[in-house]
Amino acid sequence: MRSLFVCLFALSLAVDAGAQSSKLTTVLADLVRASSGSGGGQTALSADALPQSVQDAMRSRRLRIDANDNVQVYILLSSVTDETVKQLTDAGVTIEIRDEARRRVQARLPVSRLNTVAELAVVDAIRLPTYARRRAGNVTSEGDAILHSDAVRQQLGLDGTGVRVGVVSDGLKGVFAAGCTTQCLGVDGGPMATGDLPAASGVRNARGVLTSAAGGIIGRSFQANGDLEGLPPATPACSFQGAGAEGTALLEIVHDIAPGAKLSFANFDTDLAFNQAVNFLAASNDVVVDDIGFFGEPYDGTSSVSRNTAAALNNADFPIRAYFTSGGNDADEHYIGTYASSGVDGTTIAGIANPGRLHLFQRAADTTDVLGLGPQPYNVISLPQNGEVAIFLSWNDPFGASSNNYDLYLVQQSTGRVVASSTDVQNGRQDPVESIDFVNRGAQDTFRIVVQNVRDAAQARDLNLFSFQPECAPSGPQVLAPPRHERHNFNTATRSVSAQSDAGGGVISVGAICSASANAANFFSNRVPDESCLDTSNRTAEFFSSRGPTLDGRQKPDIAAIDGVSITGAGSFGTTFFGTSAAAPHAAGIAALMLQGAPCLLNRSTSTIAAATARGNIRTLLLSHAVRLSTDTPDNVFGAGLANALASVNATLPSWRGASANLAFEANSTFGVALTPQQLGFSDPNSCGLTALTWTGGCGTAPGTTMTCPAGTTAVSVAASNNNFAYGATQDLQITVTDFSVNVAPPLATLAAGATSSHVVTITPVNGPYNSEITLSCASGNLPPQTTCTFDPPTVTPGRTAARSTLTLSTTVRTASATTSAAKPAPSAIGPRAAGSGVALFPGTLAFPTQTIQTTTPPQFVFLTNIGTGALAVGSITVSGDFTSVNNCGSTLAVGANCAIAVSFTPTVAGARTGTLAVVDDAANSPHTASLTGTGQAAPSSTGGTPAGSYTIGVSGTVGTLSHFVGLILNVQ
Repeated sequence: MRSLFVCLFALSLAVDAGAQSSKLTTVLADLVRASSGSGGGQTALSADALPQSVQDAMRSRRLRIDANDNVQVYILLSSVTDETVKQLTDAGVTIEIRDEARRRVQARLPVSRLNTVAELAVVDAIRLPTYARRRAGNVTSEGDAILHSDAVRQQLGLDGTGVRVGVVSDGLKGVFAAGCTTQCLGVDGGPMATGDLPAASGVRNARGVLTSAAGGIIGRSFQANGDLEGLPPATPACSFQGAGAEGTALLEIVHDIAPGAKLSFANFDTDLAFNQAVNFLAASNDVVVDDIGFFGEPYDGTSSVSRNTAAALNNADFPIRAYFTSGGNDADEHYIGTYASSGVDGTTIAGIANPGRLHLFQRAADTTDVLGLGPQPYNVISLPQNGEVAIFLSWNDPFGASSNNYDLYLVQQSTGRVVASSTDVQNGRQDPVESIDFVNRGAQDTFRIVVQNVRDAAQARDLNLFSFQPECAPSGPQVLAPPRHERHNFNTATRSVSAQSDAGGGVISVGAICSASANAANFFSNRVPDESCLDTSNRTAEFFSSRGPTLDGRQKPDIAAIDGVSITGAGSFGTTFFGTSAAAPHAAGIAALMLQGAPCLLNRSTSTIAAATARGNIRTLLLSHAVRLSTDTPDNVFGAGLANALASVNATLPSWRGASANLAFEANSTFGVALTPQQLGFSDPNSCGLTALTWTGGCGTAPGTTMTCPAGTTAVSVAASNNNFAYGATQDLQITVTDFSVNVAPPLATLAAGATSSHVVTITPVNGPYNSEITLSCASGNLPPQTTCTFDPPTVTPGRTAARSTLTLSTTVRTASATTSAAKPAPSAIGPRAAGSGVALFPGTLAFPTQTIQTTTPPQFVFLTNIGTGALAVGSITVSGDFTSVNNCGSTLAVGANCAIAVSFTPTVAGARTGTLAVVDDAANSPHTASLTGTGQAAPSSTGGTPAGSYTIGVSGTVGTLSHFVGLILNVQ
């Protein structure tokens, strides 16, 4: 039996054919009659003594009665106000949830009070709630590879870290240990122990009920009993041992795809509780996924669940960026057709009391007649012994305001008698729904589904019919004509999308394609093979995957993903997971990878992208990069196609959009120019900020927030990131960095104290035009006392040709007492040293000229070269003494590559000063060192004139942190 897509169904208002004024749905009316004694008094409930209709509803869990004989119901009111609710509570009703918009409350009340409450004038009807019906580390889903999410993790390094994913499903069965209270860790050998779920802890109450979870899985229950595991009651017994564990399976798949994502989980029991669960997760997660569908509700996007989900996704205050829901598993068990009279009156069938003609079922363009019966006043299903079926009929009247009265019957073919019925009255205040639950306690038989236009008073409406096997049933409707898959004779695969799966507002509905693994293919018998599981190209939809459009004409599903996948089987769920329930969490995991790839789309303090834009971008990126599977994409079978995680995530990453791959920049720092991703021509498809670059071929060591290229021309291959983990496509670029040189003529002047000298300073562009403004100055630490240095003009812009400025040095005449000569250091050329070869650190010594204390020399350079056979890991680069340094070496240095260390000298006291440059790396004989020397001199007197002596004056041109120096020798006599 295939795993079932989680569905919910709404039970219609029903009354007995002989008491159509009753406000109780049919099964509740049967319950009230059975629980009353012959004298009209209330008797204790005994399940075995109840009518078959009541037993069948309890067996399917559509009718829930607790140990105190309280039944859970929906009460439809004229309006939901404090006054009408007070009338209910005064009558013994316990209110659980109020739904003002749909004029109903979810409540519990004693069975003995049902008639009393129904008699209240403010009560329009009492019906059963909408309940969940399931359809569906060491173990990795086959969808991981088919959808290429494994490649996202391997190639791009993304795993969903920093993204929060919430799951709505039945329960967390099979995850947490029992026999504990506040610190319930994982089950021995369970999915947490095997790494198939993250580590978490649970809390159980005194009755052993799991009520919450924290840590790697945050869990909260919205069921009335607070059971986070979603366990079915002990009686009647559930035939599906995995009930309550489908949520565990969904979480495992999300964790397979995005193992770094933070997980949350919520479960529920009714559709009103489902809305609470959705809102809870949407308010605290970035991605939410459910495997839920609703029957007996509108299938045009207007149901309360569909509207609420769309509203939650588009709530500007919620962080949610993507919502996924299962597309449905009902293509093989659905019918839709406009009422047509068959001419056969219902009273011709034993068990139908009211007159009125029966609907004519017949083949149509999208409806099959699999047994070749021709037009008939019935549809056909087949049930084995103990097989169970739930049947839902609805039509296109407004909910809560239907005035067209149709009834639903199930007739046993072998006897010709009605075995189950739903005969609710629609007189203007009810829902357009009829429903039946039936268990075949006899031998296998064929059963006829009959729809009656009561008293022929109803206008022709589109009759929408679903029938399926409830979750806990041992079996259900059988395939009618193997190897075909239909379980209705008159079956309509199109428009088989139920409520919630039809949600609009950007909610993404997911269809299913089989993994075609050996396990999946062998799951089905040769008698009725699954064609999708035999197609290893993954281009065939599952036969049961619901087809669109919705009843209001919108295309569904939106996209397809993979089912028939491996899970751990925790909670006795089984190890091969089929259904759109399995497909949807794959898509949710992919969205988590996409959001890590484009973090600005998340609702974080640094985000600058509007919520609506972010949600639209994620949806578009996912759908537009799906693998097209039909010529008419998107369609109502696959939607946009098969999800492709790698293509979608790559589309979130920055790409190069530059006009030319040959780029020119001007040096503005000691090591050239630091280039941003934007300067190189990279842009982000979602307008996310670009945070990092990685490159090969030169320009220092990658990665970095910028790439610093030296003067000259360098060929590099560059990629950009918006998340510091993954990088987009690589672009080959040729980077030319222009520079300038400084020259002084004449380079030497001899003059008496009090005289002046003039020099021409020439700034020449190097490697190309240099259009930045260059500021000219003299190094104050080298100027003789009482000497001034001026430039005319003080700044120049060379452009394509050399620019010139006049430098004037003015000395001061000495007084008679000022006869001491200044120190006469040997002239020293100031400028970068050339890189050596064949050594790891060159030069081994730097000698700085005499420098006035507390002033800084121009930098001199030491070059570190990797002459080994593998990458050099650089641990640290430090200097001691009165020396400072900066470098562009990074943490690694490729074979044959070199980097520069700029060292400056700032003496703190007069006299000889020494220091050491030390490079700690992983090469032999580390640390590698270079000796540093210099001489500090006291600041000369500011009076008495310019002392006689020989001075080396540093003349510089500066742009940003880039300075080029030339030495000018001044001899003062």
